[in-house]
Amino acid sequence: MFIDVDRFKLVNDSMGHDAGDELLRIVAKRLQYPIRKGDQLFRWGGDEFTVLLENVTDTNMVENMVRRIIDTLAEPIKLKEREVLVTTSVGIAMYSGEEDLNSVQLISNADAAMYRAKRAGRNGYKFYDSAMNDKAFERLTVETSFKQALRNGEFRLYYQPRLSVFSGKVTAVEALLRWQHPQHGLITPDKFIHLLEDSGLITEVGEWVLKSACKQLKKWQLAGMPSVRVSVNVSAKQLLFANIVDQVNRAISEANIDPHSLELEFAENLFVEDKKRVLQVMRQLKEIGVALSIDDFGFGYWPLSYLQSLPIDYIKISHEIVHGITENKGDLVTTRAIARLAHSMNIRLVAKGVENQGQVELLKKTCCHELQGYQVGKPSKPMQIPLIVAARDVPRVRKLALLQ
Repeated sequence: MFIDVDRFKLVNDSMGHDAGDELLRIVAKRLQYPIRKGDQLFRWGGDEFTVLLENVTDTNMVENMVRRIIDTLAEPIKLKEREVLVTTSVGIAMYSGEEDLNSVQLISNADAAMYRAKRAGRNGYKFYDSAMNDKAFERLTVETSFKQALRNGEFRLYYQPRLSVFSGKVTAVEALLRWQHPQHGLITPDKFIHLLEDSGLITEVGEWVLKSACKQLKKWQLAGMPSVRVSVNVSAKQLLFANIVDQVNRAISEANIDPHSLELEFAENLFVEDKKRVLQVMRQLKEIGVALSIDDFGFGYWPLSYLQSLPIDYIKISHEIVHGITENKGDLVTTRAIARLAHSMNIRLVAKGVENQGQVELLKKTCCHELQGYQVGKPSKPMQIPLIVAARDVPRVRKLALLQ
């Protein structure tokens, strides 16, 4: 059995290494209870353990033991006067003595099965089958491709403008990741972002996006483009597992931009992760001076008291809700409810996915502050953004006309 403590890194990063060490000691003690006398338990490394079972008569025996292991580790663990709940993912590989298999391959097979258990939702177990090695090889190939893409400069940033409902000017541009693949051409993030998340490389690529967007903003400013904010999406892994505060400070410092010209967007589902940690990091980011927004708002389950505690500047209504407001009364009612909530908390409201003039008119009536979508501006290359901003900056256009 290959045993991994789910989300151990979150405990280690949020509560400190002492708490992480204590958690591993408790896990090691608990793992001894379900196994039989004569079975061997090892700490493999980090938060991974292995159990070697001999004289196994059938898979039912193994399954019963695995369930006991999972149940034992699911009991609350007290760390630093706080109760912590952890789960575990277990991979199982069997060896009858007849296969052409060595000990290294057996452990590798159990590891592959453990990874499959994690992908299935954690807090469970999987038996190894040969197709798992193909998946592991595919995962390795994908990770190698991403690392090469980062090293070879294949990632690109496009920028989509956000317009003020009242002035019609561009207020911000959102940095959107693209992959200029040497064989497959330009690839949009819906095709690969989940693979970046799974591989863990989202933190490295996310930092590249942050730095690149800040540097691009500085280039625009030096070229004389009217002041706009640049917004960058931040993933759950960046916020919870990477030192995002240091990353933001470095990106701002290296680009030499005003912190108030940077906006960070967080997906709504992020806030079900570790509320205390999320709130702590957000407050630190606000101290730097950056703006914060919740992206794709409208489908989560939010305690109002928690939302009120977040230092949020913007709420971006999900494009799925905006898409239906002209035809679906429920979506329009939802949009109006979100608008009332945002206004009562002095939070600016942004509608994304705006695709037609009918949606624009309804969103104006709901007192939405800003609009984003193909109706008001498509994702564009960096060189095109100054032209788009200038075209929307009516007073500046008139002034330029007078000077000619």
